[in-house]
Amino acid sequence: MTIPEIAEEYHCDFSALYRKFKRHKSELEGHYKKVGRTFFLDDYAVDFLIPSKAKITDLCDMLERAQRENKEYGRMTFDEREYKAKISSLTEEIIDIERKYNKEKVKTDEKEKMIISLKEKNALLEKQLTEQNEKIAELESQLLQKNENKKNGFLSIFKK
Repeated sequence: MTIPEIAEEYHCDFSALYRKFKRHKSELEGHYKKVGRTFFLDDYAVDFLIPSKAKITDLCDMLERAQRENKEYGRMTFDEREYKAKISSLTEEIIDIERKYNKEKVKTDEKEKMIISLKEKNALLEKQLTEQNEKIAELESQLLQKNENKKNGFLSIFKK
């Protein structure tokens, strides 16, 4: 950066900067290069030459820029927090739905087991009923035969 560029950027007097540069030339040795009639200064020399008022203005600008960025970051952080809250809320809803689904699945599984158990009991009862009906039929047939035998025996007594 050259002295005229510093004067323009920091809004200060070129001649005042040049006088300060001449006064402190030995202190700035190694921090500038002379090409023709122009001095090119490095960052150390620029910082050394700019007036305190310009430094304060520059710091104020940096502070304002940082505050704007911080506000933007704060908004972004708020949006991020809102986004994370939405994700958390949706995650809780999903977990709640999964719990309800699992409860219903357990109930359904239990109902299916009960249905199977009832079908097994029904089949067993139908088998027992069939066996009892067969036994009743057999007993009725025995009873009929005994009655027939008694009748025949009773009749045979009178036939003699």
